[in-house]
Amino acid sequence: MTNVGTPDQILEVLSLGGPTANRFDDPRVQYQLQIGNRLADFHMHQIAFYAQDSWRITNRFSLNYGFRWEGQKNPQPVANNTAVIDKIKAATLLNGTHFDPTTTPDALKQWMPRVGFTYSPEASNKTVIRGHAGIFYAATPMLVLANSTNNFRLPPGDVSLALPRPGSTVYRDLLAIGIDLNRNTLDSLPVLTPDQIARAAAGTGAAPDPFANARFVATANNFTNPRSLQTGLGVEHALSNNWVVGAQFNYLNTVHLERNLDENLPQPQINPADAAKRPNFGQVAPFRIPRPIAGVDRLVLRESSARSMYRGVTFEAKYRGRRYQAGFNYTVSGTYSDDDNERSSSLYYQTATDLRSEYNVSRMDARNQIAGYGLVNLPGGVTATGSIRARSGFPIDASAGQDLNGDGNFLIPGVVTTGNGASTSDRPYTAPGVSIKRNAYRNRGFKDIDLRLLKSFPFGEDKRIEFSAEMFNLFNFDNIVYDRTNLIYGPGINALTGAVVPAFSTFMQLRLPGGQYDPVNNQLGTPFQAQFGLRYFF
Repeated sequence: MTNVGTPDQILEVLSLGGPTANRFDDPRVQYQLQIGNRLADFHMHQIAFYAQDSWRITNRFSLNYGFRWEGQKNPQPVANNTAVIDKIKAATLLNGTHFDPTTTPDALKQWMPRVGFTYSPEASNKTVIRGHAGIFYAATPMLVLANSTNNFRLPPGDVSLALPRPGSTVYRDLLAIGIDLNRNTLDSLPVLTPDQIARAAAGTGAAPDPFANARFVATANNFTNPRSLQTGLGVEHALSNNWVVGAQFNYLNTVHLERNLDENLPQPQINPADAAKRPNFGQVAPFRIPRPIAGVDRLVLRESSARSMYRGVTFEAKYRGRRYQAGFNYTVSGTYSDDDNERSSSLYYQTATDLRSEYNVSRMDARNQIAGYGLVNLPGGVTATGSIRARSGFPIDASAGQDLNGDGNFLIPGVVTTGNGASTSDRPYTAPGVSIKRNAYRNRGFKDIDLRLLKSFPFGEDKRIEFSAEMFNLFNFDNIVYDRTNLIYGPGINALTGAVVPAFSTFMQLRLPGGQYDPVNNQLGTPFQAQFGLRYFF
């Protein structure tokens, strides 16, 4: 796995000769090896009680109310790796607390009241107003807790070893145990054993600790399930027997969302040689600060410290007639969060000690969305149906393309694969000490129109042939979005001079100089497609 940002830099560390004389002799290159057996055996118990009732107070006003309690009895770790456990328990971690790997908290205080009402202000019931509010908890999937149950046992379940050692490179670490990467071509690189990695991590040719430089993932001692406050208010009005219009406002505020945080980091310092004035955690040469747990690499804790908020209004119109049917809705909304993790071990923050500044638009924020459908019975017994979907672009998190704050989290979008606890790389700076906000840019939007034509040909008393023609993405919208290396902005600030560095020429690049689409980008949906069908009913 490499933290080398550009294709030229990647080719340089893969090749012999040049500025990097030896293959992989660069401190930004990492080697990871899974030493766990990937086995897990655990269970979870869930129990719930609820009461619900409704009260029709008048002919125009109804009230629904209820109360629910849920409990989740979580699996407990199998923790018999005493040497690692004692070392972790004794350390003061990044947030100033201690971590006990031998226990996982249960979720037993989940009280969820909710209420809703329906009100018609007029006797004709042409207008209906509805509202609701409640507190809800979400159960944590067992997958999220799997690492805690098996990472601190012997043998471990999901633990990886990592090179290089502090101040070294992968090439030099392996050379110390007799493996010269210059002697292998790229298609025949050696497959290392856990013993070899442990000896290389020890730096002495011997392996006093089989878990030297190991990476662990666990569940924080204060972990709890996500809790959301949900409210909504809507109105619906019948303009006629066939035509109904309405509007709906929804608000959701969720706390205790899961976040992955590397707690085995020292407090950051400003590297005097860095004119960009980034807080630096000292895990990348030449600026080095020891980790709190000596001999252990990352300790990624799954914490419940993230949050999100959604608010949006949907306007809707529906028409139902004998010959025509149609529906259309438009939503304007905003979605905000400070972490968009989805049950992985990835780290999505810029600076582990400044999580409050992560709060900004979510990567799933679509400010404007429309959807609609239509059906019409045409002359000659032909039925035509169509649908439309469109939304504005999702946010883009601009990447610096390399680990500039020295926290050891390496991931170049679309260029390298992640290891246990890898992350997106740092974001660029706009001035010394000033970072670009999370998800500061917008990707391209999406739009799609589909059409279906249906014609039946009856014959006899109970037989017919039905012909259909279906067209997807009728107008062949390209729906190309920026992806992978085209999300790399660059450092933003020159670390030596403090001067502003323009964004890479490929950042948010849609087409190549020749005019064709850049192949690193991605297409949502499909180009225009058509299919035809013939069915016989008897």
